[in-house]
Amino acid sequence: MSIELTTSTEEVEKLELFSIDGKSYYIDNKPRLNVALKTLKLLRTQGEEAAMAYMMEAAIGEEAFDALTEYEDLTQETFQAIVQAAQKVVFGGLEAPKGN
Repeated sequence: MSIELTTSTEEVEKLELFSIDGKSYYIDNKPRLNVALKTLKLLRTQGEEAAMAYMMEAAIGEEAFDALTEYEDLTQETFQAIVQAAQKVVFGGLEAPKGN
């Protein structure tokens, strides 16, 4: 059995994930299973922190990731909500990895 894979060229719907001072940041509304697989590999080989940092930056993009790192008023609750929303999109129907 052979499965042929081709890269999709269709436009992916974007969802607003968060905004900071009126500037919106978006995430693709499509499971990113390649990112999920790499996240799982990093979880196994480099630990939870490296895996989650990779997943977040891959899911939301460098600009949005940097905006979060520079936002002084980011709360634990808001950060957790953003991470959970990103995990939901990245992992699609898969269960997100649990930390140690």
